[in-house]
Amino acid sequence: MVNERDHVKLGFAELARVNVADQWLQYHFNSVDDVWIVFALEERDGQPPKWRRIHASWGHGEAAMYGAYKKGAAWEVHTGQRKLRGKTLPVEKYLAEIAKLPTKQLSDIGALRPMCRKSVEGHGLEYIDRYYGHEWDKSSWDMSEAGPTGPFLIPLSTRQNMAFLQRVDGSSDVYLASATGSIKVLPTDTLDLFA
Repeated sequence: MVNERDHVKLGFAELARVNVADQWLQYHFNSVDDVWIVFALEERDGQPPKWRRIHASWGHGEAAMYGAYKKGAAWEVHTGQRKLRGKTLPVEKYLAEIAKLPTKQLSDIGALRPMCRKSVEGHGLEYIDRYYGHEWDKSSWDMSEAGPTGPFLIPLSTRQNMAFLQRVDGSSDVYLASATGSIKVLPTDTLDLFA
């Protein structure tokens, strides 16, 4: 059983711009302006609360709220496996409320920072070090637990890291973390789901 306590829709348009020679890669760096991710502060049976990605403007599989067969947050709400603040509600109302979330930027979310735990698989193996002539800067990555294909802990704090997440195939767990360990609920306009 999953219980959602809060939500945040995070955009990345305020990340510093970078210019690279390859136009295809430049397109991916610039497309970060349109990227958003919806996180839910989830309580799962026997685990401490954690901010997890439940939907995103790109991606598939674990990034999709719906669309995958019998998977995702919307399916879990529909089947009663996911509650909001301890209560069940119709999936239509859940989707409508998530769609109304305002987009916040990194500067709006306090000590919380978006992170990705990524392992590279399949076609991504050929791009793990270089992508269209661009060598990935891995200096901000935590590779202490990584083998040659990961998992890498990648802060989503640069356009290059966002492009790596989007363009290199592999599994990824995207979440919000805090250096202080605090998962304090953000001072947001809380969804009024039960009014």
